[in-house]
Amino acid sequence: MNKIILYVVSITFFCSMFTCSIYAETIGKPELNAEAAILMDADTGVVLFKKNIDKAEYPASVTKVMTCLLTLENCALDERVLFSEAAINDIPYDSSHIAMNPGDTLLVEDALLGLMLASANEVANALAEHVGGTRQNFFNMMNARAAEIGAYNTHFSNANGLHDDQHYTTAYDMALILREAIKNETFSRLISTVSYEIPPTETQEEPRRVNNSNKMIYPESNFYNADIVGGKTGYTSDAMHTLVSLAQRDGVNLVSVVFRTEKNYIYYDTTALLNYGFAQYRETRIFDANDYYATATILLNEDTGDTTEISLYAQDDIRGVYPGSISEYSVGYDLRLNDDLTAPINKGAKLGVLCLTYQGLPLAEAPLYASQSVDAPLVDAEWAVEAWAETKKTVYEPRPTEYADGFRFDFAATLLGNFVQSLSDIAIEPIYFTLTLIALCATGLVFACATLAGYKRKDKEKELLKLVNKTRRKKVFNQ
Repeated sequence: MNKIILYVVSITFFCSMFTCSIYAETIGKPELNAEAAILMDADTGVVLFKKNIDKAEYPASVTKVMTCLLTLENCALDERVLFSEAAINDIPYDSSHIAMNPGDTLLVEDALLGLMLASANEVANALAEHVGGTRQNFFNMMNARAAEIGAYNTHFSNANGLHDDQHYTTAYDMALILREAIKNETFSRLISTVSYEIPPTETQEEPRRVNNSNKMIYPESNFYNADIVGGKTGYTSDAMHTLVSLAQRDGVNLVSVVFRTEKNYIYYDTTALLNYGFAQYRETRIFDANDYYATATILLNEDTGDTTEISLYAQDDIRGVYPGSISEYSVGYDLRLNDDLTAPINKGAKLGVLCLTYQGLPLAEAPLYASQSVDAPLVDAEWAVEAWAETKKTVYEPRPTEYADGFRFDFAATLLGNFVQSLSDIAIEPIYFTLTLIALCATGLVFACATLAGYKRKDKEKELLKLVNKTRRKKVFNQ
């Protein structure tokens, strides 16, 4: 395993290039009716506003965000979902539903649209049975997935959000879950759908139209907000009204959560949060690409440990859209270099990345490149010849009997002994002498060729040594 000597010698940041600006018309933090709320940058996870974000709350039907996410992660959209009698009968008659009957089937995509638009509770049950095999197994999958996302203060005991004392989450956890879900393009498409027609089923000949329960996506609504991509509403008497939303403006993506408030205040509070959030952002150049930000150490020779330093640079300006409250003192910088920085290195080779962080979360990163080339050192001539000679030895079998000229004669001695023995047998079998003489002549010819080849190999070694020494002298002279 190669020995790697790698360390960062210095990092020079040009804080004077930090050009973050605050919005001209300052918008103060909103006063909300909701008991718990959060506004989060969907791309980075940076929290822009918080109110009781770690307080346990009943989520109501925003639970279906997780139900939808798990279904998308485990099913194809063209699979068929069977509605069991238990899935339909295990919900209150007056709760949200789309009037499915036992034995009906729907495509997964149709079922998800019924789930996310009409908030159908029997659809949540059927999907849980389809994905998990049993509903309890699906609930376990929900909790495991929440933990993977980082929603550690969440516990799901059903797939639809109907009240259960052991079914709870927090505003922060729900923001993390929605942030994870919107990474799935199909999820974002589903929550932005205004209306959809559920096709006929085995027991119902007529299609059914379902409309999105989120009033913020209807242009004709008093609560319409052009920035809203979609979301999910919820309500139970214990949870009161809840709403999670995704909004986009000028490349900024925000996630908002409002818990436990009066009916229309989920829209008022969400609008106030988004107006406050978008007002915080400006595109900011944090570093100039012409400046060098760090130097790194390049390993030249593994045996000697020789190193050299080179500067790194970014080819492009490091830009990002950041909250206006950000300052040069609140931005963190993390230089991450490649593991193996060993010569030769070409100028312009990518050697690492510069990561920018805020609140411990990543904001942006820029590749860093070598500002110069680093050549591998010349190999020592004597060492090269020795290595070549050692390699040559491994090609031929070891010689048990060697002389100064490097050839073996044990085989020749054997032939000579046979020849002498044959002389004593001439009187008995003259043919032995003739055959032995022929073999001895052939052996002499082979040894003559081998001797010539040996001298040629020695000449090659001398020529290689002269060539390498000449190259070393030339290199030293040029330096």
